[in-house]
Parts: sequence; C-alpha cells; structure tokens
Amino acid sequence: MCVRTEDSRLIISSTEGNQEICSHTIAAGKGQTVLKTDHNRDKSIAVHEMITQVAALFPDQQKALEWLEMVKSEKPRYVRDQPAIPTGVNSGSLPSFET
Repeated sequence: MCVRTEDSRLIISSTEGNQEICSHTIAAGKGQTVLKTDHNRDKSIAVHEMITQVAALFPDQQKALEWLEMVKSEKPRYVRDQPAIPTGVNSGSLPSFET
C-alpha cells in the first residue's frame, strides 16, 4: 500500500501506486477524524436483500418491510449508512410499527 498527499488530499493506492484505493480531503484542524461512510458498507449484499433480512427479524415482517422500503425511497442513503443487519437483539427491544 502506498500513501501520499497531493494538494489537500491524502491518497491511498496499491503498492505500485498505479491503482487508487481511496482518497480523503485532509482536515484543516487538529484532531478531526476523516472518514467516508462508504468504507464500512458491505457491498456484497444488495439493498433489497438487506431490507428483506432486516424485516425478517421483526414480529410483523410485512409492516417492517413497508417501513424499510419507505426509508429507502425517502432517505436512500440511510439504508446503507446504518448497520446492515442488527444482531443480538430480542423482540422486546424492537420498535413498534403501529399506526
């Protein structure tokens, strides 16, 4: 892996330096964390499949699926920015989908 700076950007590339892996704007202040949420995303799973898997964790899967699809249509970036599959939750701690 090769790390270099160009202008105000930090660039991470392959060892040979010919394939860029990612780049970040260098923070102007001290102690600022620079992070792209895209790095934490599991790109191997399709959004629809992820929504289906999450909905299956709820007692009323149909209402959960409708709600998740609404989030996907109204706030599409939130679908991938949130943790993909919640683990270790019990049904008592899940939100209600009552209307």
